[in-house]
Amino acid sequence: MGLFTKNIRRSQPAENKGETKEAPNWLKMLQDNSWELEILISGGAIFSLFHLSYLFTDIYNQLSYTDSLPSKNLFFLFCMIGLKGLTLGFLLHIVLRSFWVSLVSLSSIFQRTDSSKKIKLARPFKTIENVSLPDMITKIDKLSAWVMYNTFTVVVVVMGWVLLLFSTMQIGNILVQYIPESVQPVVVTFFIIILCLYLLDLILFSLVRKIPYLSYVIYPFFKLFDLISLRFIYQKGFDFVSQNIPRWKIAL
Repeated sequence: MGLFTKNIRRSQPAENKGETKEAPNWLKMLQDNSWELEILISGGAIFSLFHLSYLFTDIYNQLSYTDSLPSKNLFFLFCMIGLKGLTLGFLLHIVLRSFWVSLVSLSSIFQRTDSSKKIKLARPFKTIENVSLPDMITKIDKLSAWVMYNTFTVVVVVMGWVLLLFSTMQIGNILVQYIPESVQPVVVTFFIIILCLYLLDLILFSLVRKIPYLSYVIYPFFKLFDLISLRFIYQKGFDFVSQNIPRWKIAL
């Protein structure tokens, strides 16, 4: 199957020729044979995530009786969203990969991979021309890889923001004890503004960091937020995707 998909990918026309550098041979080999590892990862992850959800729920129930940690409910909510989102993403990936494998198996049954025969349908249905199995296999392969990437990225973003919100709330509770009441509203408003700017900066692909003078004000806060929210893990992936896909689509 890996050799078949390798031949299919080589037969596809190169996009943006001259603008992007050709991938090295070792990377092409990994891309052509990554589906086996993807299925193993997805299957193992789904099994582990189901058990992790029950374990996390038990820990939360125990903390409810013994601990009065602020923002605990919000932390639990976002963690469960991350776990369930990750589980759904891997389930969708396995479904797509299973469909992809079935198409590859179908191509091994019929040696002829393309057809010019028309499938005539009565109006108002449109006549189907040139059913191309290799094109369909390539599209499903790309869609599966896209789901795999999005599953990891979205969950890391959610978990990063869980850590960020949880940390800022804990820091805020500590600062309230040492800051005069007259200054507290100003400090809280300032942190809310910084967090909103940081969220806009994430959605708008570092647009806030490009504003002169303001960049000096937000620099220490944004660098700290990057570390807490795990943004240093997925930022390069965002930048790479934004070079190939319109940014408004990624923002949505």
